[in-house]
Amino acid sequence: MEARSLSTEEVQSDQHEIQGTALGTQSYWDTDDDDNDHGPRPHELYGTFTWMVNNFSQLKTETRSDPVDIGGCKWCLLLYPLGLHASGNLSIFLCIANHDKLLPGWSHYAQFTLSLLNSDTTKSKFSDILHRFWMKEPDWGWRKYIELSKLHNGFVNDDVLTIRAQIQFIREMTDRPFRCLDRLGAQEHSVKVAEGIRIGVSGFSSNLTWAGLIRLYRRELVRVYLTNLEAIVRRFTEEIARKLRKLLDDKTTWLRLASLHFGKILNQSMRRNLSRENAGIILRILVKHFSVEKELTSTLMMDSLYAGLKILKQQGRNKEEMAMVIFDQDDDMFSLAYDGIFFL
Repeated sequence: MEARSLSTEEVQSDQHEIQGTALGTQSYWDTDDDDNDHGPRPHELYGTFTWMVNNFSQLKTETRSDPVDIGGCKWCLLLYPLGLHASGNLSIFLCIANHDKLLPGWSHYAQFTLSLLNSDTTKSKFSDILHRFWMKEPDWGWRKYIELSKLHNGFVNDDVLTIRAQIQFIREMTDRPFRCLDRLGAQEHSVKVAEGIRIGVSGFSSNLTWAGLIRLYRRELVRVYLTNLEAIVRRFTEEIARKLRKLLDDKTTWLRLASLHFGKILNQSMRRNLSRENAGIILRILVKHFSVEKELTSTLMMDSLYAGLKILKQQGRNKEEMAMVIFDQDDDMFSLAYDGIFFL
């Protein structure tokens, strides 16, 4: 993946928005969320740490960083300075340091980025991945992260190699879209980042909160993977449109459906029920379709679905703003604003 950087102005703009001074309207990113009772917020499951590997040229065997606590687990980095199996490439892995103390059956998704920092921040190397950590796979990463011959092009300075890890535990909800990455996070959560931690951005300020860091993290993921995300949505909508066209082109089936819908068998109440469906059924299908293990775009897709659901909730409360699809929170139902047969 290409190196990423933000200007000082962009970082300051993010800080400005995090404090709420630039937010003019209520949005689905508000901190007063209606699913707070289902577990910790994403920014509470996010963390970043930097490992400065001293005397790098003298290392001959694997070495580990000190463990850090993120999301209730202790994490560390595992480095093979000469490459795993002497591959000629630097090998880096993210590990659960206390995996031997986890309960049987424990497993969790985590999206993480491992960064090799360069003295020229625009040349820093970033690699992202989504992985399900469990007892038999407590570590994951890259056997061939970068060729050893390239390390002296700004990556090793004064015999120090600097590696940064960003880790986002994913809180899963199998029956509906789940927020994976806070855009703003809790505005009152103002833990300052220590001086000297680099996050691969030009003009980084130590006054960024954890909420600010995760917003930058999310924004960079969107920037890199937006094209992939758009392609996934496009394929999905085109497939649904193809099935609807096939139905409309099948005159016999269409006439039977229209005859049943407008005939004497169904009354108005029955027809209205045909335009309604339980939210759990629809959302469970969407989550199953779009939340794909190992697919980096899965978390961004869940964010998008979560955002759309919150917008539908707001529109359902605002009677003046009539939407095509209405979400009834009281009954936990999706319903079409008009008779579904007319949309076809």
